[in-house]
Amino acid sequence: MPVTSSPARRTGIWLALALTVVFGVGLALRLAQLGTLPLGLHHDEGYNALDALDMLRGARPVFLPGNFGREPLFIYLQALSIAAFGLTPWAIRLPAALVGALTILAQYLLVQSLPLPRPRLTALLSAALLAVTFWPIAKAHQGLRAGMLPLWVALALWAWWRALGDEQAPSWQTGAWAALSGAFVAASVYTHTNGRLLPVILALSALWVSLVWRRWWPLGGLAVALVVASMLLLPLLLYFRDNPDMLGLRAGQVSILNPDVNGGNLVGALATNAVKLARMPIVRGTDSGWENLLGRPVFDPLLGVFFLVGLGLLVWDLMGRRGRLAQSAAVLVAVAFVVMLVPS
Repeated sequence: MPVTSSPARRTGIWLALALTVVFGVGLALRLAQLGTLPLGLHHDEGYNALDALDMLRGARPVFLPGNFGREPLFIYLQALSIAAFGLTPWAIRLPAALVGALTILAQYLLVQSLPLPRPRLTALLSAALLAVTFWPIAKAHQGLRAGMLPLWVALALWAWWRALGDEQAPSWQTGAWAALSGAFVAASVYTHTNGRLLPVILALSALWVSLVWRRWWPLGGLAVALVVASMLLLPLLLYFRDNPDMLGLRAGQVSILNPDVNGGNLVGALATNAVKLARMPIVRGTDSGWENLLGRPVFDPLLGVFFLVGLGLLVWDLMGRRGRLAQSAAVLVAVAFVVMLVPS
């Protein structure tokens, strides 16, 4: 007798094929003219390349003190790329392009794990938008460590929600997902200064679920995640113990609390930045010609409409209109959105 596949199996196959196409298109866009656009190397890319060369000569830093201090994980990838393909702009930027493509898959994992209507289709559309829209592609053409942070954020939130989203799961499964989330947190801290904010997101999410669901196990999962992250971060923590001046050097340089940044008007600078952040999604983005087409917002007008609709649906879930599980997932997304905006 002929074997016929079930509708669910056929749907899964088509989704897998579609995701493969989305990933391939996203990778191609990130590799296109990688060595020539943007024109010339940014001075931060040059600093990274010099440190990568030191790594190829035998250096194994857990933190890079040059250029006001930088985390090393992304630069280690640049060292591997330079070793394989030579010291060229293309090789310096290749890790950013590959990481940007992997972020498409991480985005899919995160979204399909959330309690959404048709989660796999929604996740596919989300991944497709990430694959082809301007800002993620532009960031993937810059050999800078900030472009790697979204990968770890998406993976950490995915693993964390897998730990929290099923209160019937056995404790060992919750602990395993929490431990994986902690590993991604550690990777984010080794990648970029803003990665230090990820534990705040997990902590606020765990507190919410514990209070609303009246369960203790989210706090246990948080403890597991933090212990795993701390163990993996021990070399960096020891470095900061011995070099405390490096802990906040980069943040202090660009902080709005720095008079050189706020021009002696902290309140005015905060208000100006808040307005710029509010305008960024659909009105006007950065005027930095190296990072953006001058003033281009994150979303074009049509996508901007869907962005606003999405914010409305997020607020709807935050109000608990679709139940406790969807509300807790919305809290996680909203907290991540706000906390990761704070450094701006």
